[in-house]
Amino acid sequence: MAAGTAYDDVWRGGFEELFPCDAPGRFDGRELPDHGELWREPFEVVQQDAMHIFGRRACDSVPATVEKRIALMTDRPVARIAYRVTNTSDVVLRFLFKLHAAMRVEAGDELLLAGGTVTAVAPGFGPLADAAPLAWPARRTHTGEALDLSRVRASDEGFREFVYVSDLPAGWCGVRRRRTGSKFRLRYPRDVFSHCWLFITYGGWRGYHTVVLEPCTNWPKDLAAAAQRGRCASLGPGEWLNATIELSVEPAHER
Repeated sequence: MAAGTAYDDVWRGGFEELFPCDAPGRFDGRELPDHGELWREPFEVVQQDAMHIFGRRACDSVPATVEKRIALMTDRPVARIAYRVTNTSDVVLRFLFKLHAAMRVEAGDELLLAGGTVTAVAPGFGPLADAAPLAWPARRTHTGEALDLSRVRASDEGFREFVYVSDLPAGWCGVRRRRTGSKFRLRYPRDVFSHCWLFITYGGWRGYHTVVLEPCTNWPKDLAAAAQRGRCASLGPGEWLNATIELSVEPAHER
């Protein structure tokens, strides 16, 4: 992908990782690209077989390598992804690392979270822009309007919202399909991904009807603001971060 390409202009969904940033800009003396750099170029495939693939990416914008190992389980419908982010420099590296799983949803589906505190990301983007933090699923705005973020709406409603969810009681998120009762669940280590962002659009943003599940190390979106608040991920010289997640499809009868 050419340098300077706007992420939103080429995004078509899928499951990506964002590193070392979300919003572009200058931070710690470096120019960081829009939505990080992992989406721009493929990982180098180091090893693979029928049930497993291991890739590595040496980053350009920061002194770091990102490794990703995907394994399919043979006994259940689960994919396990193990990440390692390594600071290859002799100085502290501050960054954001975020999962970015776009989900195909239908009206009547349910977004699944164990709970948490909901705060709007961007003023003016959705109806929660001026609301005080609310408990998931944010059933009321500051005006008293009924609002349930767990309910997937129809595309013709033109709804959109972008929120941070903090104070998570457990490290998982997902979607329940109304037609079948089955569930997709993304499990992640809460000590690494301390927040779960949700980007929601039911026809309200570029005509898309999707929800992006975004477990993240940081809050808020801007790296400088996150660092100032003590909510920015960091690694010392030569240190690494390990995180293993699981993606599963659960039949209707499982809780």
